[in-house]
Amino acid sequence: MAVARRECAFLSALSGRRIKGVDIIPAVPHTSFFTFNLGGESLPIHILRSKRKTLSLLVHPGAEVECRIPESCSIPVLESYLDGKRTWLAKAVEEMRRVAKPRERELVDGGSVRWLGHWRDVHVKAGRAQMVVLDQTDGFFLTVKDQDDLPKIARLFDQWAKGQAERLFRFETGRLSQQFGAPSPRSVGVRKMTRRWGSCSSKGDILINVALIEQPIAAIEYVIWHKLCHLTHWDHSNAFWAYLAAKMPDWRERKALLG
Repeated sequence: MAVARRECAFLSALSGRRIKGVDIIPAVPHTSFFTFNLGGESLPIHILRSKRKTLSLLVHPGAEVECRIPESCSIPVLESYLDGKRTWLAKAVEEMRRVAKPRERELVDGGSVRWLGHWRDVHVKAGRAQMVVLDQTDGFFLTVKDQDDLPKIARLFDQWAKGQAERLFRFETGRLSQQFGAPSPRSVGVRKMTRRWGSCSSKGDILINVALIEQPIAAIEYVIWHKLCHLTHWDHSNAFWAYLAAKMPDWRERKALLG
């Protein structure tokens, strides 16, 4: 079949906590990732499950493709639907790439931010409590005292996003380490980086760029597995790449998603 299933279920309910008076709300949904062979190109498609009764396909600026499906939709039904949209999808992707401009996050009411590889709408309202809530279908809902205080909105969101990234990356590091039989790191941390997605120290400490939370799930798994491989092979020798590919043979496709 033209569609290669790549479904990666992340934490759907993370325990809430407070950080400096800010309410941190569980917000990482179940997300599915498919690679669709479109004219010889591996096209990533983000699958969002909801209570809707029909399937819909959207192509966003930059040719990011989203498919919304009912919660009960089976894989064969989804594959058949995508295959039937092949001609339309090819034209839509080509058009969006032609007119696309670099997209930047806008933390304002009516703006959007990238989260797990998908651009999500931002809704900002005034309120006494400072909160960030992510709805799987409708995007982010931010509550702040002054909805015109853009720097404060950015700090609120970035603080929330870092907390989510820390828990998500630590969870995935443990899961991949156990699944692939790799050594566990001494620690897993998150920080802002400008030139790389992560690092691994000689003592076994892994640091991951907080911006990785913006990338598709399959790409996140690649970066984390790459760092875990360095606990066995410290360089980028042939042995390193062979070890990495043995457990993740599609690593090149995953790496290509980073951007």
